Amino acid sequence: GEYGGSSLPSGFPASAMPAPTTSSSGVSVALPMAMEQPATEDDTAGAPAQTRWQQARGVWDRLEASLGVRPWAELTKVTRPRCSQLRPRLQQNLPLYKGNYAVLAIATSLLFCILSPQCIIAAAVLAVVWYFFLKRNSDPEWRTVVAGVELNARTRLLLLAFVSMVIFVIAVGPPLLIGVAVAAVAALAHASCLEAQEGSEEGLLATAPVV
Repeated sequence: GEYGGSSLPSGFPASAMPAPTTSSSGVSVALPMAMEQPATEDDTAGAPAQTRWQQARGVWDRLEASLGVRPWAELTKVTRPRCSQLRPRLQQNLPLYKGNYAVLAIATSLLFCILSPQCIIAAAVLAVVWYFFLKRNSDPEWRTVVAGVELNARTRLLLLAFVSMVIFVIAVGPPLLIGVAVAAVAALAHASCLEAQEGSEEGLLATAPVV
């Protein structure tokens, strides 16, 4: 077709051309049409996942900032230490990278808890107990008497929370302590093998001779 005396280019969509209108003087005027491309389903579906990833990344960054975590690439410069280097390296590296070692301890403890069967069983049992308890505790006709004393809904809730905390500590305590112990040994071994950072203020203070 022709538009304004000239043909449209091959493959050019006609909907992209301005729509002709007539002004008050009778002259045909071409007004540009708004060309907006609607968002596809892939864009709308990927937005929530990207938002959750950004939120998780923000939480991790804030955790690292609060713990004083240094760049992880600095922890790769390890060498076999001599006996005379052990004390200076430990004095410098442990305070300097305490944030990194704290993250290591948290991750190790969580890993031991996840891999512990007793932790999984305790968590599953507590989840089932709490599910049925909350359904039952919302019933105003439920009466519970312990040692001749009737317990109301709030008291029953606090009592179960205390019992759950005791069971959780008993179940999680051993693997948690093992994870912390493993992380502590790993931190000492790594700090003794990590090369001292030259020019570091902490290193200069730690290795300075005591007068």
